[in-house]
Formats: sequence, structure tokens, C-alpha cells
Amino acid sequence: MKKQDLRKLIREEIKAVLAEEESTLNDYMSLLNKHDFYFRMSDDSRVYDRGMAEAQKLKSIYSTLTPEDKEKAFDALSAKAKPYFSKLEFKFNDFDGYI
Repeated sequence: MKKQDLRKLIREEIKAVLAEEESTLNDYMSLLNKHDFYFRMSDDSRVYDRGMAEAQKLKSIYSTLTPEDKEKAFDALSAKAKPYFSKLEFKFNDFDGYI
């Protein structure tokens, strides 16, 4: 394999990894924006189960984020969740992707 071909391959791999990281944060934000924070109050077990699955998915996605993206995710969740929880106080260091 020529050096030029190898460099091109490496650049493509780096672009793919960066795009994957970006889409992961986008996936987190997208799921967060549609998440129902009142799912725990539902009498319908399907709504509760869906909410728990989304919460687990948020945690799972969060665990794959870069430190910078984790901070963005934390800020987004803090802003989104505060209207639902009047006494929401948690710190970034204690955050695992969901409240």
C-alpha cells in the first residue's frame, strides 16, 4: 500500500470516528427532547416501561460521550428537567446521564 493511500485511509477513519461521536451527542439530545419526564406518574405500565427504557438509553448514550459532550449533555438535561422538578439540584460530578 502506498503512503498516499494509507494517509487517505487514515483521514477517512478519523472522519468516521468524529462523525460517530457527533451523532452520539445528537442522539442523546434528540432522545432528551422527546423524553416524558412524568413517565413515573403514569398509571399505564406501557408509558412507565417506555420512560424507563428511554432513561436507560440516555444513560447508555451518555457513557459513550467525550468529556466535552458530557458537559453539554449535562447542561441540556439540567435546562430541560428543571421545569419538571422544582428542587432539582445535582452536580456534574454526580451525573450519570439521567436524573
